[in-house]
Amino acid sequence: MRLLSWNVRGLGAAAKKRAVRNLIRQHNGECVILLESKLELVSEFLVKKIWVSDKCEFAYSPSIGRSGGIVICWDEDRFKVSRTLVEERFVCIEGCWLSDNWMCGFMGIYAPCDIEQQRILWERLLTVMGNSEVPWCLIGDFNMVTCLEERRGCAMTNRGIDEFVEFVQNSGLVDLELRKHSFTWFGADNRCRRLDRCLVSPRWIDRYANLCLSALPRGVSDHTPLLLVSDVLD
Repeated sequence: MRLLSWNVRGLGAAAKKRAVRNLIRQHNGECVILLESKLELVSEFLVKKIWVSDKCEFAYSPSIGRSGGIVICWDEDRFKVSRTLVEERFVCIEGCWLSDNWMCGFMGIYAPCDIEQQRILWERLLTVMGNSEVPWCLIGDFNMVTCLEERRGCAMTNRGIDEFVEFVQNSGLVDLELRKHSFTWFGADNRCRRLDRCLVSPRWIDRYANLCLSALPRGVSDHTPLLLVSDVLD
């Protein structure tokens, strides 16, 4: 199992499409979540520009003007989708990993910066997970840290942290350790934050004992891509 997630900060430019395609090819991505597409319409033609084979299905949440937007693409020979849920701040797919014959669910998350809107999102995610029995993987840009140590060069305020930590605890999900980088967003003046992460149900860890989350070189975005694999990387 090989899952990629990346806040690509716009998918319209040719350079961004090439970067995504190269990322999928290099890491053999079987499911790819792209955040902040900034696209109101995502066509099959566009998806074929970024995917490396013809065996691809996708779902997306459109941007609001030039803000937001989420795209999930997956290899239909590897993952069979049984249910899709699309909302402004997340896209959810449930289905079966065909190689393992294992039912599970993914959510690609692009959280708002506004704290009050985050609280609404956390509650909505708990409701969606509570209405399904599959083990969940939530991955993406949560626009929040879990402690002040996940920031460098930024204002040292804890506003919103307690609510996010409480959400993670209430969800019963495990916040996977990030390998290779301590931060996933890089701004001017050496500012850094760990905004991107992956939360999984304990059953994911029971199923994949070597489940591993790594941050990759960020390339054309100010966010690093995340790579989730079922076997430890070298």
